[in-house]
Amino acid sequence: MKLLKDFRRFGRYIESSSKQEHIDNSLPIKIAGWFCELENAFSSLYLKDDALHFSFNETNIIIDSDVTVKLSTPTLINSTSSLALYEKQFMLYEREKLLLSFKYTIDEFYQITMEEEEDFDWGLFVSNIINVPKRKKQILEFLK
Repeated sequence: MKLLKDFRRFGRYIESSSKQEHIDNSLPIKIAGWFCELENAFSSLYLKDDALHFSFNETNIIIDSDVTVKLSTPTLINSTSSLALYEKQFMLYEREKLLLSFKYTIDEFYQITMEEEEDFDWGLFVSNIINVPKRKKQILEFLK
């Protein structure tokens, strides 16, 4: 059974093919990658057949050295709550060809918790893995 770890919720996992949910807050679990449920979409970054894959809904892309991610500057969309809400554009390219693009929202929670922004921003987390060869190599080794 290959499990994907929920990017946003501690101890929540899903089985990669069936999407069956598992909750476990005990010992560390060997995972095949991560997933994130965005507004009306499902996205994941995972290891399959010794290659890193990125999926968004029904689109699946093998991440090789020609694939890069660009993120737009955050745009403020709501400042009426205690945490400002921002929208970002995630764009995945193979060389210069745009393969995938979607918008997602983030809030400023990481600023309150003194955590890293990447710990709360799915797009930034994925971008930092795909765009940094050393980091991608470390993640591949971790997931094997």
